[in-house]
Amino acid sequence: MMKFLSSALLLAASLSTAASENPQGCITGEVVSGKDYFPDKVSATFSKLWSVEYYNTYKIARNLDDGTSYLLYQCGTEPPTGIEANMTLSIPLQDGFAISTTSHLSHFELLGLRDELKAYMGDAQYVSSPCMKERFETGEAINIANPDDVGAIDRLYNATSPEIVLFHNPTYRDANEVKNRVTATAYKEKNNHGIGEWHKYFSVFFNLEAKANDDFNGMVSRYSCTKANAQDVIADGAKPKVLVAYFSQYCGGWRIGSCPNFYCDHIADCSAELVEDDGEGSIVNPEKCFSTRYKTTAELADFAKDADVWIYPEIGGVTFDMAYEWFKEDLDTMPLVQNKKIYDTSKTARNTWYEHRLVEYDLVLEDVCTIVGASHPLLPHTTSFLRDVFTEESGDLGECVDPSLGFDIRADDCVRLPVLLEDQKGEEEPVKTSTSGSSSVASTMVAALAMAMIAFSM
Repeated sequence: MMKFLSSALLLAASLSTAASENPQGCITGEVVSGKDYFPDKVSATFSKLWSVEYYNTYKIARNLDDGTSYLLYQCGTEPPTGIEANMTLSIPLQDGFAISTTSHLSHFELLGLRDELKAYMGDAQYVSSPCMKERFETGEAINIANPDDVGAIDRLYNATSPEIVLFHNPTYRDANEVKNRVTATAYKEKNNHGIGEWHKYFSVFFNLEAKANDDFNGMVSRYSCTKANAQDVIADGAKPKVLVAYFSQYCGGWRIGSCPNFYCDHIADCSAELVEDDGEGSIVNPEKCFSTRYKTTAELADFAKDADVWIYPEIGGVTFDMAYEWFKEDLDTMPLVQNKKIYDTSKTARNTWYEHRLVEYDLVLEDVCTIVGASHPLLPHTTSFLRDVFTEESGDLGECVDPSLGFDIRADDCVRLPVLLEDQKGEEEPVKTSTSGSSSVASTMVAALAMAMIAFSM
């Protein structure tokens, strides 16, 4: 396989040509008839919920989940007529944009668009990005924590410009007050690659398809490499059992993880298995919590008695430390507590999990593989999201070193374990999947082969 991969990379490099770039500003000269102004394009390989159609001077982006469509015409050209769409926008967006959920923030920072983000319609205390916090402090971006405030929407326009675009989840209740609004529903995808691929969708509104393709190729190749290594480490052994559970103060009990869900992929791809919700539990509150059953702490202890690792996602404001203080007597009976194999999602700030996880899903995989024992000593990894609740404190992302720099990819370079072991014998140099963001033909070819192998295995 390695000889084939090396040959493929050399062939791709020998056939490479300089990459084209989509316009980063308005066309000021004559619009050339028949010219394709968008040589860099994206398409959905894993996502089932968006699509993009390309024409010479315009695109049509579609959210297939809610049926919305957006006619995007190149600035400096005339918008086409006779095309039905929910909204017509000139691109690349000229007047900046706003977001209503922090889960979109890292996508835009990775695309290098932080300076174009003019407003966050939500509570800024939940923003983890140190550079974005700095923009709020300096007034370069505004925070509209409560859109019900008199004049909130006017402040949004006055602080930026009349054509600002709001990217939001369809459930955001105040979106209809904003004139230009684009829905994004990455959270509804059924697999991690599909979630991460919304990175491409956001790029379409800024003509940054080349950057998005390169970013996503890196995510896919690193994820695929980490997954393959985990399968090598736990090839024939018993699969570690992972509990995903948190305490809901609102519903008064313990909520157990079930599939399909993003963490199901992470756990399975680390050659482990989820201790999936059995639908049992003595706590039922149909008025507040639908028909879902929640477990008492005693029921949780019995349910999870055979689990090897516990991942506690912080949902609803109840940390593991709080839950442990409340239910220490029952929790101390659990082997997971006695063996100190519990991890929450607050390693780098309590809100980073929600802000970064969708665009750093490859890094989440590294974390999960590490805590379940599916990593190799030759490939050490220090977790970024998952915190050992017994030995580590919650951290943060540090200070904003240079606000002009984009998002810093934190995932490790990945080397295939067989290659690394061979390299230890001095016979071959390892091939890495880079985190540098380079658009080299080699990294693109590795990603393409990884995608092909994933598609073949589905």
